[in-house]
Amino acid sequence: MNALEFFAKMTSYSGYEDNGEEITILFPRGEDNEHTYYHMTAEGNRYFYEYLIVEPRERKYEWFYDYLIATLEELPDEMQYEIIKRMKTMEIEFEPEITYDELNGWYHVRSATCQKYPLYSVRGTCKREHSCEHAYCKLNTEPCCKDKKVGISRTSGIKYPEYYEFLPELVVWSALCPDLDAVYVMHDFIPVYNEDAELSFTFAFLLKDNKITCIKDEGEVKRLYEEYHAKYPCDTSEVEDDINSWYGVVSEFHF
Repeated sequence: MNALEFFAKMTSYSGYEDNGEEITILFPRGEDNEHTYYHMTAEGNRYFYEYLIVEPRERKYEWFYDYLIATLEELPDEMQYEIIKRMKTMEIEFEPEITYDELNGWYHVRSATCQKYPLYSVRGTCKREHSCEHAYCKLNTEPCCKDKKVGISRTSGIKYPEYYEFLPELVVWSALCPDLDAVYVMHDFIPVYNEDAELSFTFAFLLKDNKITCIKDEGEVKRLYEEYHAKYPCDTSEVEDDINSWYGVVSEFHF
C-alpha cells in the first residue's frame, strides 16, 4: 500500500477560481482528529485550490496516526502538505503485530526492541552534494545527511522505542529526500553487554526506490548492514569510545 494509506485516510476536494492567492494553511484540528489543509496555487490565469482532509485510518492504527501528525506538526504548513502528497506516491511494506485486549478495550502494538535505549545505525546516500541539516533530514533529532552520505550510529534517545515512534521520521525523511538509498538497522542490544561484543541485527527498514520495506530476517539485515556500511562508511569513533568505556571485561567493540 502507499505510505499515506498505512497511516491515515485522506479525502480531497479541488477546483479552480478566477481570483486568489498562493497559500497553504492548516485549519484547527477537528473533533474527530482530522487535519484539513487548504492549498491554492496559480495555474496560468486561474487559481487551483484543494482541500485535503487527513483522518485516522482505523482505531488499531491510532498510535501510528498520532505520531505521524506529531512529527508533521513540527514543520511549516506548506511542507506538511507537500509531504502528505508525496506519501501517496511512496510504498510501504510493513505489517505491525497488533493485538486487542478485550478486557481493557485497547490495542497493543508489539514492541520493536527489548533494550531500554537500543543501538541503531543508518547507512546510505541521499545523492545530494550539500548538507541537509537544515532540511529536517534527521532521526532522533540528530541530522545524518551530509555530502551525499547519510550515516550515523547512536543509542536511541527514545526509551524502549516502538515502531510508531520512529517510523514517521523515516517516512518524512524519505518524502524530503526522494533519491534516498539507505538502510536503518536496529541492533537493539548494546554490543558490550555481550561477552563477544558483537553487533546484533534485530530488524531493518530499507529506504530505497521510493519504498520503505521492513526486514526482520536477521541474516538479511546483517547482509544489508555490511553492504551499506562498506559502501557508505561514516565516523563512528565517538560512539565506539563511549560504548567501550562502559565495561572492561569484554572484547573492544568496533562497527
